[in-house]
Amino acid sequence: MNHKASARSAVSESDPFEALRRIGHRTRTFIRIPHVKDLVNMNAFHLEAAKRELTTLVRQTQTRQPGRARNGSSSQRTMPTVHPVSERAKRDMMLKFEARTRLELYRQEPESVDDFLFTGMFLWPVNDIHPDQIFGTSHATLDDLRTFHSVFITYDRQSSIFKILTNDIDGNGKVEEVITKLRVAFCEYAASKCVPLEIYLVSPPESKDAKANVRMIDSDLRLKAGFIPPSDPTTALRGVPKSAELAGADLPGEEKSKWNVQAAKTIARNERLTERALLKTLQRAVYLRGRIQMRAHFGLFVFNKYVLMNDARGIPTAEFIHNIRDPKTKGSLQQVLLTKEEVENVFKEIWDATDLFVPLDSSSDTLKDVKPFHSAWFQFGYGQTQYLKLQLEASPIRGYHSVHEIHEITQRHWTKHNRIAAAPLQMYMIPLQKGITWKMQIAADGNIKDSELPISLTKFDAAVQLLAPSSSALEIGGTELMFEIPGREQFPNMDYDFQQKTAWRYRLQANGAYVFEIARYDKFALGRTPKQTGREPVFTQWGFSLWCVGWDEKLSENAALKIGEHANWTPSLEEFLPTSYQSQSTGPNAGFSDYLKMLQRIVEVLGKAITMSAPEADHNGLLKADSAPEASHNGLGMADLEEDLLL
Repeated sequence: MNHKASARSAVSESDPFEALRRIGHRTRTFIRIPHVKDLVNMNAFHLEAAKRELTTLVRQTQTRQPGRARNGSSSQRTMPTVHPVSERAKRDMMLKFEARTRLELYRQEPESVDDFLFTGMFLWPVNDIHPDQIFGTSHATLDDLRTFHSVFITYDRQSSIFKILTNDIDGNGKVEEVITKLRVAFCEYAASKCVPLEIYLVSPPESKDAKANVRMIDSDLRLKAGFIPPSDPTTALRGVPKSAELAGADLPGEEKSKWNVQAAKTIARNERLTERALLKTLQRAVYLRGRIQMRAHFGLFVFNKYVLMNDARGIPTAEFIHNIRDPKTKGSLQQVLLTKEEVENVFKEIWDATDLFVPLDSSSDTLKDVKPFHSAWFQFGYGQTQYLKLQLEASPIRGYHSVHEIHEITQRHWTKHNRIAAAPLQMYMIPLQKGITWKMQIAADGNIKDSELPISLTKFDAAVQLLAPSSSALEIGGTELMFEIPGREQFPNMDYDFQQKTAWRYRLQANGAYVFEIARYDKFALGRTPKQTGREPVFTQWGFSLWCVGWDEKLSENAALKIGEHANWTPSLEEFLPTSYQSQSTGPNAGFSDYLKMLQRIVEVLGKAITMSAPEADHNGLLKADSAPEASHNGLGMADLEEDLLL
């Protein structure tokens, strides 16, 4: 016995890999060499036998491998001693081995379906959408369902039938659950491929301001500078965006009464379309996986594409409102470039509107004392159509009075944005008088797990740190860089755009569930050229947003969904547009009515502070519908919404 042990020890010291092969032969296991990570094709008894001998081997042996000395002679290079594995590491390894074994088991094709106690079938609903488009050619996406429910899932391509098989003791319930998840996975794919809703509504003016015609004019001069970002000179080919304004003579007395009737019908129609569009999009969003965000934004609406109006005097207002339904209509809501005086006016109007706003939290005594939040937005190029985005949110720490200790990074989000796909809902309110208006949007981005990120991006994420803010950084006009960002020399091959967001947030007095935000967006160069230090922004815009706290709480469920799962929130307007005890609206849609009133009230407050000035209209320079810049997608318009979409 001693002679055999000595021989076995000699073999282990001279060639430890041979010892591993011997262990595998004796315990009927396969050990992958040289990376001893995966143990497959075994049961628990074989696994324990192999682990016992492996533990003995690593405790008694130092792994040696031949090396080459600098003088060319052969030598032995000693590797570090392998220390005993901790109990926690053993458990983790055991769980990984068991998961790998289960996966290999349930990926196999069963020889006969008659050998199973429980069997279920799911007939694929349509022929034009193949399961491979959702689950991949090998249906590897279904592996989580296979292992979690202990079932075999096969697909008969001739009959388009999924078969779910199991011998588990509670297999009947598991089969039913898998069938439900297959149906949900199909609904998710269908919802993600639905044509997005893109709706344009017109806000009719009061009869005292109404005029006979509507004409197109060049947009505000400051908007031109913001519409063509300096970092993207190719967009200069898109031309000058246009805005609509009332023109012509005032309406005579008898026409004003008719206008009031028509305006009431237009407003009622706008409310009906808004309600239906929100409800329809929420019903789809239940099935979407990823980061879903619902917001109302305020800014300047511009036309990028619209029906040609040959008459320089414009067209009748009623005809313009009707033509907005044309699917060729394309527009966007732009952030605004504000002068220093206008910025001060905006905050003054907010601070004076104590009947509309209150501080976000109790740490601020007045609206003027509200401290800003800071966010960092990075956008990385990825393939032809995908962008990876990193968003860091820094929040004030409550209870600290030192200006150098009031912020910390509280959220980090990695998302994947498809620049070709459109948001599920974009709804614009077009004013016929120059000024601020609103846009309702529900956007969707794909989630990125940390394990899916390249190592370089993981290191970049860890390297970004928050700087201690100075007193000037917390002021309205402060444009100080608040984040410590690694230099280009540290990541020379990484290309990204960086934007810093500074946001002041307030609650609405009438309904504390809603938050209004004033945000300054500063774009930094970050040393793209030697002359740019990156410490001062090269471009600054302002934006305004409104959202309900409950929206983020509910829609955050979608970010954690797995294949075959849907969100548990209820897709109803009562759920997403809550009312308050102070509301004077009644009926089932009271929250919806209050929400529209909030939008209009905020538009009025912002309109007092932001005065728009436009150059002389170039009425002969209107874009033709077929020669205007193409939009990034073709959404459904109001006509589609009213006809068959919402039936």
